[in-house]
Amino acid sequence: MLGANIETGDVDVIAQNNTLGYPTYSKKDEFVVFDTKTLSDGRNLKIAQLKDTKIGSEDEEGTDYIEDAKWAVWFSNGQRVLTGVDELKALELSLTPNPTEDQLQLSLNLKEANDLTLQIHDTAGKLIKTFKNRGSLEIITST
Repeated sequence: MLGANIETGDVDVIAQNNTLGYPTYSKKDEFVVFDTKTLSDGRNLKIAQLKDTKIGSEDEEGTDYIEDAKWAVWFSNGQRVLTGVDELKALELSLTPNPTEDQLQLSLNLKEANDLTLQIHDTAGKLIKTFKNRGSLEIITST
């Protein structure tokens, strides 16, 4: 079982396992629980404590957790931040007409002053124009 950080490309081993299954993380991402087959073709649950990176463990074998069990699931309520990027909290966007043929009017306003970069691409993905400003953009452009 491998863990990966998709932002950095780092990969590490969480556990060596002989069973295809669905590992599940604890609420604080400190542990992972997973199924494993026994020599007598039974099933047990194992638990592995994760490193600070959350993509590997110190004990790749895992520790026996519950005998004669399968499909471990950690139930909890909580919130998880998936990226380090702040979301735009208040965004007003107006684009008219849409679709456009020869003239485009765009209005973009943020309630908090942030740097804005707007790129306009054609239907083939070719970059047509780039606009940069802080807090708001008012653009009327013709092709």
